Amino acid sequence: MKKILCVLIGICLGLLPAACGRGQPELPVPTEVLTTAEEISATEEETTTGEAIAPALSIALATDDLLASIAVKHELDYTDVRIARDGSVGDDDPIGDTLIIRTNVPLREFAVVLIGNDTIEEELVFIPIETFGAVELFTPEAAFVIRSYLGLGSIPWSGITFIDSGGQRHYYAIAQNQSDEGDPYFLFPFEDRTDELP
Repeated sequence: MKKILCVLIGICLGLLPAACGRGQPELPVPTEVLTTAEEISATEEETTTGEAIAPALSIALATDDLLASIAVKHELDYTDVRIARDGSVGDDDPIGDTLIIRTNVPLREFAVVLIGNDTIEEELVFIPIETFGAVELFTPEAAFVIRSYLGLGSIPWSGITFIDSGGQRHYYAIAQNQSDEGDPYFLFPFEDRTDELP
């Protein structure tokens, strides 16, 4: 039953970008980039009494031109995540992709998260395990670069996590597009349901 469920989820993940248009949008070009501590603080004060500003996240394969165009970069070598997941990394393992993640609003405690999976009432759920490369404040003028990223098929094994301007923790899985259309990677949200596990 679990194998059938995993296959169905893999097919759905592959079709999701095509069903939603072309998959992940281009890297956001914020209309108003917050650059100073005062501007970021003012935005946070505005959101303490109202709704949190919803972040628009994007993920793409990094090119030399794209990397050169961004002045502030936070970087993570994904090899550390692979060692935590697999116990080691062999010399013959593929190098992997370089990914770049952007946001349109400031995010706190941004990090890559190693995720596992389990089932709750025959539903596949993702479970955050450990974080890597934490950045206290991730702002729109910066980029988060993941080097040597290597996924494992259609089931995501890592993602990102952050706290939004309203103080809410969010989780997104990094998934590989299994179709020929759209970008090769996309993000999708998931809830931490660790407390529901038996």
